[in-house]
Amino acid sequence: MTAGHGDDHFPASHPPTTSIAALRKRYEHLTAQGTGERVGITGRVLPHRIDGRLCLATVWDASGDIQIVLSPDRLGVESLESWRSNIDLGDQVAVAGEVMTSPQGECAVLADRWSLTSKCLRPQADSPVLGVRVRLRLILGRKARR
Repeated sequence: MTAGHGDDHFPASHPPTTSIAALRKRYEHLTAQGTGERVGITGRVLPHRIDGRLCLATVWDASGDIQIVLSPDRLGVESLESWRSNIDLGDQVAVAGEVMTSPQGECAVLADRWSLTSKCLRPQADSPVLGVRVRLRLILGRKARR
């Protein structure tokens, strides 16, 4: 299935080069702005926000979570706009880019390529069965996800 610009929104496979936990462990004492190392990760999109020209998102896999930074300088304006309009909470994405530190000093990935690997058809935050506090704990709480 492809979307307006011919991008394959559901590629047959998009294998990651590392798990998020392995990436965090390898760079737990990272102090440099950028490492020069390119990685590929896959995971579920947790809350993301737009901060000026940047889009900051948290991606979670079974091993942990990491922040990804999406910039029009790296991705291009069209790709960043596609992220903003197509990616929702709970979607599965594949991201490739350079390992860096975030402004908060955390290990992050500066994306230069991304693809949607699976769309979340039932957004997690709209479940009528679960209470608001339970939903927020499941989405945001690290302990609840483990």
